Amino acid sequence: MSGGGKIIANGTSAAPIIFTSYYDDTAHGDTNDDGANTAPTGGDWRGLIFDNDDSELSLVEVWYGGNVYESYGALEARNQSQLSMSDSIIQYSGVSGLRLNEPVSVDISNLTISDSADFGLYSTVSGSVITMGNVVFRDNSDGIATLSAGNTISLENLSFSGNAPVVELVGTSIASDATWPVGLESSRSELYRLRHQEHTIPRYW
Repeated sequence: MSGGGKIIANGTSAAPIIFTSYYDDTAHGDTNDDGANTAPTGGDWRGLIFDNDDSELSLVEVWYGGNVYESYGALEARNQSQLSMSDSIIQYSGVSGLRLNEPVSVDISNLTISDSADFGLYSTVSGSVITMGNVVFRDNSDGIATLSAGNTISLENLSFSGNAPVVELVGTSIASDATWPVGLESSRSELYRLRHQEHTIPRYW
């Protein structure tokens, strides 16, 4: 979706709206009419890409998106987009689950991001208004999130299980004080992995 368009997708708890692979027979049956000869996998399709638009999603599930050659996330908000998303699931992405690339504003609540082949969240935003609350990160292969050092993102009430215990910072300077969300404690030493050799961190938790 691009150029000022808008998707309004509001499912129900009994009947969520599911965006999934052509090969996925678990949602709405055998749509490709080949029986059990094919099975879905992460990256079967590009995903939901919001580009300079204004969309609303609730009770939506996005499965098996994130084609590594065409997108960086199974759901991506970029280039001045505005996105509101609640009570939804992003699962089985072939890349990161959620990609934020300079949208104007994103408001996300009650989201589960799980079973991504890369990070749960991949965010490169600076100056955007991004709020994420009550988000579950589960079983994401490379870690919880990749964040640019200049990120302006608010993360509240997060929970984690089964991920590689990594938050990766990309860049050379963190411009303002940051408090890491409660819940990132880990017995493993590689909780925060910093890419590049020098970072300036005014305060860390």
